[in-house]
Amino acid sequence: MTSKQQLTRLFGVLKIEDAAKELGIGITALKKRCREYGIYRWPHRQV
Repeated sequence: MTSKQQLTRLFGVLKIEDAAKELGIGITALKKRCREYGIYRWPHRQV
């Protein structure tokens, strides 16, 4: 199970795809978990 601490550690540092891979879950599962914790948008900067 993904905790809020794990998400905040990766939040803004990695792309959502890389964060999901590191946590061992899919992107959709990661997005659902983020919404549960009140994170509605993954803030990785696009160049």
